[in-house]
Amino acid sequence: MALSFDSTVKEVLDDPEGVKILDELIPGMSTDPRTAMAYAIPMRALMAFPANGFPQELQDEMEKRLTALSE
Repeated sequence: MALSFDSTVKEVLDDPEGVKILDELIPGMSTDPRTAMAYAIPMRALMAFPANGFPQELQDEMEKRLTALSE
């Protein structure tokens, strides 16, 4: 399955390349047990939620890398 920034957290975690991207850009997210609460949320929505504090540059990089996986 091709990943994108609109893929759910679970879809990203189910893909080995997606896990590599998460581990590089957000260290610890792939192994944090709290991540399971966000499985059904698209990455775009999760990262845009203000309380998570992800800067726009990080969101842009995540989108770029996930999109590149499907090209």
